[in-house]
Amino acid sequence: MPNAKPAKTELALKRPSQKELIVKAARKHTEILIAAVLVVSAVSFGAYLRVSGPSPGTLVMNGMVFRAEVVDTPQAVEKGLSGRQSLAPDAAMLFVFDEAKTWCFWMKDMEFSLDILWLDDSKTIVAVESDLTPETYPQDYCPPKPALYVVEVRAGTADQLGLKPGVQVSFTDQ
Repeated sequence: MPNAKPAKTELALKRPSQKELIVKAARKHTEILIAAVLVVSAVSFGAYLRVSGPSPGTLVMNGMVFRAEVVDTPQAVEKGLSGRQSLAPDAAMLFVFDEAKTWCFWMKDMEFSLDILWLDDSKTIVAVESDLTPETYPQDYCPPKPALYVVEVRAGTADQLGLKPGVQVSFTDQ
């Protein structure tokens, strides 16, 4: 058998052209840019949801359905309906608290009159203050019993619907 040396094999590495390198780099940067935009968009949208205000809910009182803005953060509770010009007849603001207390409200920076209803943990009205005007500020309105929820509606709604202590309310708060 002849004494043969193994043949040298050369790995021919093809070196990418300048154009291929640019295209590859552009794709990589595009992927990074798209990922960054998605992350920023998601974070911004989450911040928008938190800053833009309450989440929607549905509230039913004595057969009338209300679109409820649900507020459950200290900042949103403090602001409430202050600074708004009006409230639609089928709109309400629902304050959801972590624990039942005698939550007091006032008419600071209000532009229109309200009815305020306090509800216990079973969503039963425990107190109602009707036709509160902006001029009553800085007077506080407090329920005689602890409440877990507070509902604000246009002035006159409580009388119109017969909303008084003992009336059951139903709602979704998310």
